[in-house]
Amino acid sequence: MSALKKHFHWVTVAFAVAIAFVMVWATLAYAAPKARSSEECMAYADLALVAATLAKHGMDGMQTKAMLADIYTIQGDHSKEMARLIVESSKHYISLKSGTPRDYARMFAEVCVTQQGNVDGLLGTAS
Repeated sequence: MSALKKHFHWVTVAFAVAIAFVMVWATLAYAAPKARSSEECMAYADLALVAATLAKHGMDGMQTKAMLADIYTIQGDHSKEMARLIVESSKHYISLKSGTPRDYARMFAEVCVTQQGNVDGLLGTAS
């Protein structure tokens, strides 16, 4: 019986480690990209201002993306994903009538800088 208890203990530990690994991986897989500097935070806040303004005036997602592509040079998967998430969260913020586009951009910049680029809470993603 002692050998059976040891075996059960190691199987339990291995299972717990596997579950922890999956949870960490899942969290990382769904976390938003992070701004890499305060300058990048400010650029994304500017993008948030424009996206929220377009949302306020009823621009749909395709029109917004087209206009943002004309205004900003968005290169790389990281930046494209961040822009996509900002557009979505801007629409949501405006739909809740929580404030003005300027309020959203100011809040975005403040959170981004103070949280060292982590804006998961604003973008509706897990951190």
